[in-house]
Amino acid sequence: MLRKAIPALLLLWCALSFAVEMGKALEAWDQRTTSTHRPVAWRFGNPQLDRMAECLDDARDRVPPGSVIAFASPSGQDARGERNAFFRALWAAYLLPEHEILPIDDPSAPRVAEYAIDFRVGLDLPRLEFLAQLRGCRLFKVRPVQGQ
Repeated sequence: MLRKAIPALLLLWCALSFAVEMGKALEAWDQRTTSTHRPVAWRFGNPQLDRMAECLDDARDRVPPGSVIAFASPSGQDARGERNAFFRALWAAYLLPEHEILPIDDPSAPRVAEYAIDFRVGLDLPRLEFLAQLRGCRLFKVRPVQGQ
């Protein structure tokens, strides 16, 4: 009797251990789509990053490689003090490696940017010439400063 109970208990212990480990793994997997909206916490597969990637894919087709792009997104800091626009610009630079991406608030952006991407901000600057409405953002050509 004991010889039959030991393998049965071992099998039960293995099944319970497997169930606990699988539950932990699935819980982390489920949280990837319901994670916070903070760009610093974005991971591939997040809906927020997917929306931004769609916009940048469209821009890639319209902007020549090597161009300097000023990237504008909603600014502000969250409760942790993280600068959301900064992290969105980093994601844009990662997703568009063939271009140079500058945050719109970078001091050199007005002088060197050739294009601007407005990701949910509503840019309305006199030097911007509207080029295209993309999926989730707008693309602008930056006119040169008068006298340069």
